[in-house]
Amino acid sequence: MPSRALRLPMVGLALLFAGTGAAGQQSSCDLISSLRVVSNRTNNARVSYVSAPRFECTDGTRIEADSSVTFEATSFTQLFGNVIFRDAKRELYADRAQYFSRVGRLQAQGSVRLINLEDGSLLTGEDLVLLQESDDRAEEDVTMREGRPHARLVPRVGPDSTAVQAGPGVDQPENSVERVPYEVDADLIHLVGDRLFQARGRVEVTHEGLHAYGDSLEFQQEIGWLTLFENARILSQDTVSGDTLDVRGDTITMKLPNDQIDEIEARGRARLLAQDIDMRGPIIRLVFQEEELERVFAVRRDVDDGPPPVSGGVDPPASSAHPAQPQAVAADFVLTGDSIQADLLGGELDRVTATGTARGVTTSRDSLNTEDTDELFQSDWMEGDTIIATFRSASVAPGDATTDGSGAAEPTGRQIDLLVARGGARSFYRSAPESALADGAAGPQELELNYVIGDEIRLFMKDGEVEIMEVDNPTGINLRPRRAPAPPPDSLPPNGNGDRRE
Repeated sequence: MPSRALRLPMVGLALLFAGTGAAGQQSSCDLISSLRVVSNRTNNARVSYVSAPRFECTDGTRIEADSSVTFEATSFTQLFGNVIFRDAKRELYADRAQYFSRVGRLQAQGSVRLINLEDGSLLTGEDLVLLQESDDRAEEDVTMREGRPHARLVPRVGPDSTAVQAGPGVDQPENSVERVPYEVDADLIHLVGDRLFQARGRVEVTHEGLHAYGDSLEFQQEIGWLTLFENARILSQDTVSGDTLDVRGDTITMKLPNDQIDEIEARGRARLLAQDIDMRGPIIRLVFQEEELERVFAVRRDVDDGPPPVSGGVDPPASSAHPAQPQAVAADFVLTGDSIQADLLGGELDRVTATGTARGVTTSRDSLNTEDTDELFQSDWMEGDTIIATFRSASVAPGDATTDGSGAAEPTGRQIDLLVARGGARSFYRSAPESALADGAAGPQELELNYVIGDEIRLFMKDGEVEIMEVDNPTGINLRPRRAPAPPPDSLPPNGNGDRRE
């Protein structure tokens, strides 16, 4: 029997990350070579056993294996050993595979590798199910599980990008930038057509200096949106300052047009940790300009959003309807408000603005407290409709141990330079009495208490202390501890020798 007499009805195989042909477009595959073919006919249905089959399909797909069995009555083919599916764009490797041509279902097991030959994208695992595009299925559907699936996603870029468009082995334009792939590991990976990439179970993503984690992931490739769900976390190194940004939340979304970070948004128990600032809130949004962090926003959840959905019929906690105010901690200063905006300049914290019932509390002067200090007087604070904190680089004097050895001062971090409260502004500030400072008294002292109200309050800071205060339309109070005068010498009681104590 000629080998070409064995023909397999198939739909054109689309293997990875790229679309198929028209839905339902039929293609047939002929056996072009083999070592041996044995066919049995039972009840007018033929079963063919082939050793070292090589099939070629009319859509250009080539299929190879060590052996195969085809049940023509059910249009079902099994392939065993060194299975290869290959067309002009994609390749599939596996230890064994099963193909159900009537429903367009391909299954593969054992060291499965699915490769996009055009851009080098890759999907590996131990068990694959591929559902082909058809009249009943608008898009190809691929699921990889078992063996801790791994995906290498080469990012897409727009026509105005300088990133490389060509695949492996193609010369790159001189002004091009190589596209660094995203490496994804998960317990299960799922693809829908060429637009949606999903992963579930201990998801880990790496891309240059970026590391991301979550219980699940969804990547909308057409628009470049990557979302992490549950226990989400992103660690990204700032290209300018070298500082590592640590973003956490219940859900984190990255906008990546043309493979560049444009925005990161964290929702639900969101937190940003960086060298100069620690920010928390229901929603935190990071805005980048040419991959440099430029602004950070923290806001309460919008009233129209309502509480987050909860599965299993469990009522959400009461606090979810009234989330806490966002909070920012920078340079020993805790700032809260209905919304907070942090502006960075050259990768360094430049200004933090809190609006809506804003309050700032400093923790830099806790040494003034004692065990007997009342809770009302344990911190310095200011309040207003808006509070603005501006920062400058802190440095040490020449000759200090932290200089670079040349005598020039080195920056040691960011310090508050100016605090401004506007709209119902008020401030409470403690200070040691001038008399105690003049006497060089050591240890905690009785404090002067300063409370002021004004249209606007400006505190000019130096080394964590208020150097100058300016108040528009001020009213307030200053409380100073009374220091008892020393008794005159004549009032001292005599000592044992009849002399007066001195």
